[in-house]
Amino acid sequence: MNDKKLVYGLLILASLAIAIGLAANQARQQDAEGITTFEGCAKAGYPILESYPRQCSTPDGRSFTEIIPPTEPVNQTGPNPAPGEGFCGRSTKGACSTDADCGTGGCSGQVCQSRDEEPIITTCEYRDCYNARQYGIQCKCVNQGCQWQ
Repeated sequence: MNDKKLVYGLLILASLAIAIGLAANQARQQDAEGITTFEGCAKAGYPILESYPRQCSTPDGRSFTEIIPPTEPVNQTGPNPAPGEGFCGRSTKGACSTDADCGTGGCSGQVCQSRDEEPIITTCEYRDCYNARQYGIQCKCVNQGCQWQ
């Protein structure tokens, strides 16, 4: 008789735990329904993929991509533009002490980042304005941050 009471008690506790879990999940999904942008998703604390551009996913399966304004090369007039003018790569300004602490990342080598940072993944398209050598610049440690110079 006591075994039956124990089994019934455990079944009731398990049912309550499942009901509470389902209710919490439903409330979280209802909160996610109001999200319409990457910024809203990130602010709500949902997971952000470390990609470039970054992506945020809600529990209901929707995904939002960070909008990054395009960087276009500066139009140059004259035969000798200043070094770096027109280059459209980006720098993370990750922590560094020496130039050896910095390296390039991204599919086309257009990102200057600290070797201590997770590798940045970018879309694999090549643009002439990513060619640092052509623009006379290098990925270096400047003011304790990795950046193109």
